Amino acid sequence: RCQYLLSYFLAMAGAFQSFAEVNRTVGALAYSPNGEYLVAAGTEMSRDVWSGEMTVFSTAPFSKNSVPSDTGVADLAWVDDTTFASASDDGQVLLMSASELKVLDHVPAHTKSCTRVVVDKPGSAELMASCGADRRCVVYNLKTQDEVLVAVHSEAVTDAAFFGESSVATSSLDGTVKIWDSRTSDSKFREAVGRLWFPTGVKSLALVGEKLVVATDGALTSYDPRSLGDSLATLPSASPLTVRAAGDATVLLHELNPNLTFVEMGATSFKRKKRAFPDSTELPTAALTAFSLSPDGHVAIAGKGDVSLWRLD
Repeated sequence: RCQYLLSYFLAMAGAFQSFAEVNRTVGALAYSPNGEYLVAAGTEMSRDVWSGEMTVFSTAPFSKNSVPSDTGVADLAWVDDTTFASASDDGQVLLMSASELKVLDHVPAHTKSCTRVVVDKPGSAELMASCGADRRCVVYNLKTQDEVLVAVHSEAVTDAAFFGESSVATSSLDGTVKIWDSRTSDSKFREAVGRLWFPTGVKSLALVGEKLVVATDGALTSYDPRSLGDSLATLPSASPLTVRAAGDATVLLHELNPNLTFVEMGATSFKRKKRAFPDSTELPTAALTAFSLSPDGHVAIAGKGDVSLWRLD
């Protein structure tokens, strides 16, 4: 069963109260790989200008640290246990220290808003991919601080996933998923080594075990990313928004309802297991806008000014 648990470090300090006071929506949540930090990024628009705020909660002992942001933050990813990356509306990716909430590096990756940031190995990342409205996915080597690949689509890039030793998959609103070799070459601009076509834009994708799961209007579909042949399994879904890995054979699916469901993935089928919270749950104000799965089985969910935690039993 799924039992409601409002963590003491959120409840005791009136956590996320600042988001509610300034009418900010929590647009991104991310647990650190060791579970010691939870980062929340909130955004608001005033006079057609985006502004934001990032808050880091430390779980042991409890502490809360916030810093304003000149732009909205669309996504977060952990590079290691104390450093995270934030995708900004101004096209930059910021590498930030969780303990001090200060900027360690700026990566000017995109000419338009950056909407997604992922790393190859959370906790010990070497490569980072950022997706933007400028139709590009930029793969950045965190050690050498160089761009090693610029993957180009014909419309906005929505997501990316690393797999194997050097491959990365990218999805786009142009209705394609492309596979790229991220190994350093003479040019960072090069042709995709494989692709899939869909009748509608691809909203999200995730590597789950050794399978690539793709979310489009109407369905979740899994593929072998090494061959991109026929689909392995399909799950009808009227309104999938985001799909994230929750284990080697489990997907966490966010749908428009709003709904957040664990889906078990077999060799040739998907099976809905359970919701991340009971049907009778009063969800955060407005729609569910962000979620993050912790290493020890919590799911953090957020809406407009609200964050709650759920423990999966």
